[in-house]
Amino acid sequence: MEDEVIHSKIVAIASGKGGVGKTVVSASLGVGLSMLGKKVVMLDADFGGANLHKVMGIEKSSQTFLDFYSYPYTRLNEILIEHPYFNNLRLAMGVGDSMALSNLQYYRRMKFIRHLDKIDADFIILDLGAGSSYNVMDFFLIADYGIVMINPETLSILDGYNFVKKAFFRKLAKTFKVHQEVSELIKESASDHTECKKTVVKNLLEKVKSLDGGMGEKMEKFIDGFHPMLIINKVDKSKDENKGLAVMVAAKKMLSIEMKYLGFIHKDDNVEESVEENIPFIFRDSRSRASKDLGKLILQNILNNGKMQSVMKQQKLVKEIEQKWKEDGSDVI
Repeated sequence: MEDEVIHSKIVAIASGKGGVGKTVVSASLGVGLSMLGKKVVMLDADFGGANLHKVMGIEKSSQTFLDFYSYPYTRLNEILIEHPYFNNLRLAMGVGDSMALSNLQYYRRMKFIRHLDKIDADFIILDLGAGSSYNVMDFFLIADYGIVMINPETLSILDGYNFVKKAFFRKLAKTFKVHQEVSELIKESASDHTECKKTVVKNLLEKVKSLDGGMGEKMEKFIDGFHPMLIINKVDKSKDENKGLAVMVAAKKMLSIEMKYLGFIHKDDNVEESVEENIPFIFRDSRSRASKDLGKLILQNILNNGKMQSVMKQQKLVKEIEQKWKEDGSDVI
């Protein structure tokens, strides 16, 4: 008898580069949701370099993803373990530096995705690997909340934008793969690195509409419905948030897509200390700046309380940044 399809909310957290605090925030996000009474499952989807379990205060487990892809377990549910301290929270562990799982074959990625629908949880948190491998992209694109995390450093902002661009074109290519001529136009646009061409997707859309009006309308709907999300981590100065929001402005200008801004998390000594102690920072000190930031983000933008206020703030911030770039006469990215 097949397992029942559950339809949990999938939250995938990615980053264009390592070192932005993705795993640390993923751990506290999962713990924060469980503290609010939600059933949470956390999956360390960085198969080749797993370390989520350490941040969660767990040294090792009798079962890992390696067991799911070999012997003796056949269901993803079977490798989940209960967290010893946090109620409502289960997790599946990776296997550290595993060459066997670092670059999953297509059928293995699809097996993983199929089994997500059979997990009994309110939220499934996917802590993805850094970069833009096929593993990362395919898991990111099936999420209800596809979150890109950056910090205010220039390289992190650039890598964050490049991740959004690659995710957009990968999903676009898969959506229109059966139409050969449109597929060729998509490939051409995805590989266009001309610095002065800042409206690459707008130009693509015009070409597709000229080729096939129906396909053009379908692509327009696709663009309007593609909304990756953004979290800015390690914000220290007041201007750091505005620097990070340049990713959203660039995505709108160059890719014609509207990202959703979930919020920022302050740079906080409690976070650094929690990593040393292997305790999620939201649990170690729920009153610290970073914990309050994440708590607000969860309530307003994950659980959808105060949603309208958040949207209005996002629109105001983005308009302010767009105006600044116009006044400076410089490029966003």
